[in-house]
Amino acid sequence: MTNDTPESMHPENDLQDSETDYRLVVFSQPEEASVLEEAFMKLPGMDRATARLQSHLMPGIVPYAYSEAAAAQVADDLTRQNIKAQAICCDQLPDLVHSQQVHHLRFTSDGLEAIDANEHVQFTAWDQIAMISVGITSSSAPLHRRASPFLAQGSSHRSWNQGTKVGHRNRPEAFLVLKDGLPGLFLASDEMNYEALGDRIHPSSVANFRELIRELIDRVPGGWATPSTLAFLEKTQALTTEFRSHEEFRRYSEFHTLCLQQVHNP
Repeated sequence: MTNDTPESMHPENDLQDSETDYRLVVFSQPEEASVLEEAFMKLPGMDRATARLQSHLMPGIVPYAYSEAAAAQVADDLTRQNIKAQAICCDQLPDLVHSQQVHHLRFTSDGLEAIDANEHVQFTAWDQIAMISVGITSSSAPLHRRASPFLAQGSSHRSWNQGTKVGHRNRPEAFLVLKDGLPGLFLASDEMNYEALGDRIHPSSVANFRELIRELIDRVPGGWATPSTLAFLEKTQALTTEFRSHEEFRRYSEFHTLCLQQVHNP
């Protein structure tokens, strides 16, 4: 998995200016993406190609840090055009970078036991899970590793995204976002042990992952599932299901976490 994320490549981040600690968040999408493109061009260091790319990734969090004044000016410009936008301090944004990767899960009546590769167990009560976000990204798992008996092999499968092919190196991933600022949990379908499914286990890691996500949603009271999660479960032709990178999927999940926070704390 590459470390060359948009955050690291943007020239503004090379300045290490303590005042550039705000992000521009766009909560709605106009009919014409060019409206956002022109607005983004007013951000420091933003070139035309990057502005055009980001305009097609909205709504979401623009993945670069700016001064409060610079971010607020563009947010105000968009708001005047009936596009909801806001400048938000970086330390107030959700952060899923440090989510704990899970190797397998155990379901109990009281909550979820998440076990990592070192057999460390983290218990989370069901009502502490705020959101489940699933997306299809490129796999970073080794190509030639032997799977354990309960670790289903990944397989090529058809995309539900306009009938296009999804290569066997693509995989479903998920973030489980927890309440009270607790670090999230990260699941990668081709690096999971599915023994919790028992006799429901399938030969395909994708099918197992879908079964696992369904059970999680059934057990989480009042949990929020992102649009990409629902598309994954329903196998619908949704563009929001597939992401070009793990980083893009993470930012998508962080944005929906922010939306959830604003629903509960308007």
